Amino acid sequence: MLEGAPSYSRAKDRAPAKILLVEDDLPMQEGIRDVLELGGYRVVTATNGSEGLAALARETPDLVISDIMMPRMDGLEFCRRVRQEPRWASLPFVFLTAKGQKTDVRAGMSLGADDYLGKPFEMQELLDVVETRLQRTATIKQEMAAQAARLREMILHTVSHELRTPLTFVKGYTELMEESGGDLTSEEFMRFLSSIKLGSDRLGQLVDDLILLISLETDDARLLFEYEKQRVDLSSVVLEAVAALKPKAAARNVMLLTQLERPSCQVVGHLGYLLDATKRILDNGIKFSKPQGGRIVIRTEERAHQAYVRFADDGIGIPADQLGQIFQSFYQVGREQREQQGAGIGLPIASKIAELHGGRLEVQSSVGVGSVFSLALPVASQTYVSKAGSAVGWARPYS
Repeated sequence: MLEGAPSYSRAKDRAPAKILLVEDDLPMQEGIRDVLELGGYRVVTATNGSEGLAALARETPDLVISDIMMPRMDGLEFCRRVRQEPRWASLPFVFLTAKGQKTDVRAGMSLGADDYLGKPFEMQELLDVVETRLQRTATIKQEMAAQAARLREMILHTVSHELRTPLTFVKGYTELMEESGGDLTSEEFMRFLSSIKLGSDRLGQLVDDLILLISLETDDARLLFEYEKQRVDLSSVVLEAVAALKPKAAARNVMLLTQLERPSCQVVGHLGYLLDATKRILDNGIKFSKPQGGRIVIRTEERAHQAYVRFADDGIGIPADQLGQIFQSFYQVGREQREQQGAGIGLPIASKIAELHGGRLEVQSSVGVGSVFSLALPVASQTYVSKAGSAVGWARPYS
């Protein structure tokens, strides 16, 4: 039963919100519908979960109100089906429940319901719950839109800078070669050609990085991971990454030191992706080393069924208020204070590769002291077998 009368009408400052009401008690359904319509809402009704799913398929509402005890498909199963569908996953969902159904309430909340109303309830209480949920959803959407706008601005700024800089190299030296009329010395010709190659390589790297980032955010990387995963020796990955980046580290006066656990940590993963992530984390430490240089210690260890690759540097460090943003695509620490250092997607790619492997990338940092990045991955079981059905051997070091 509904009790009391609403003191005012809702939703006057926006287009009428659409509510799907799923209730098998027809008098109760009619009463709730009348209250909601008086409150300024559009209402679509259904008498069970199956009808509710059909109504959702026809048109997605702004909020769902559902009873729990219903024939054919009850409210709990209905909620579970709704939350399984990506387009409805964030849809506000409110349960109606009789007093004494605490177990059903807990089950509903665990399935992803946002709120519940115990019968009997007052009309004002119903309107309050509906309006609160709609307002909260509107606020979240506004915040997401603002974040998307900031991200678009950041992407445009970063990508345009990263594209223009190497293009300037290529275009500038090409024009100089054209204007020379063939009068360049062999030394000048090779120097110009080297600069053009440097610019084109930088462009190619940016394109490759963007393609990799997109693949990690779609099913492409997952499909490749499942097809090519194998047992991987983390020590081999670390040594290969160190060898590849040692010249760059030497140019910045940065020492690379390794402390590798014996026997070596073993994980199941994609060899290429893990090497890529390790290189990116190491490159980040070199890039943000102090002007006078420094050192990076790369250590492997195994604890509680987790394998860790830790990168401890004595670089410039990361401000505490920016630690939560460094794994966001196109974000760079101190972009305004120092010359831009790349596109800001190296660490995000490394983090997504860790997640692809069921792991994570963590960081601890102090400004002026340095940072410790930890790549955590599940340890491979001794009985791991490939999808083809044959045991996978130890991964050989890259050559």
